[in-house]
Amino acid sequence: SANWTNIEEVVLENQYVNVVQAVLVKDIPTIRNGLSDNYFRTFCTKLASSALDTFLDIIFRQKRISEMGAQQMLLDMYNIKTQLLNLHSFGPDDNSYRQSGIPAMYEKLVTGRFARIEVVLKLVGTPEDEAMLVERFRIMWPEGNASDLEKIMSLKGVGNKSRQTILESFDTSGALGSVANMGSAF
Repeated sequence: SANWTNIEEVVLENQYVNVVQAVLVKDIPTIRNGLSDNYFRTFCTKLASSALDTFLDIIFRQKRISEMGAQQMLLDMYNIKTQLLNLHSFGPDDNSYRQSGIPAMYEKLVTGRFARIEVVLKLVGTPEDEAMLVERFRIMWPEGNASDLEKIMSLKGVGNKSRQTILESFDTSGALGSVANMGSAF
């Protein structure tokens, strides 16, 4: 488990991303060869959905993520998104799933789930300037509410005094929604 508060520089390839890639390259062709096209599509959908939901859950369980840590996680998530989108290309060149391309609904699912993670990490990576955070939050997460903003501030490590000031400047009257139904924002 990485310490996302002590990241000093963003690296192109993080170790755990390489492990995910190695597992996919090794195991997906075997799984692909044992399943029909329909079952393989269902498998890919469930794998991607579960993986991206788990990553978002892991992000929210962190005590704190620095701006640099958020940038690193964003790059890592982009790399994982790319791997998930390319599941169809793992395996033999002649597999029909590879030849037919990425199913539109699968691509929409992966892109939508990734968008949720991207919004959270971009907000966590926003400098602590109070007005900027509230403005970016309203733009990037229009359905977000004060509770959602508090979760972002907690991940950023915003102190109680600043937190109160930020919450006071946040107009909750037009912001409905929550992390639980964040999917409707995308």
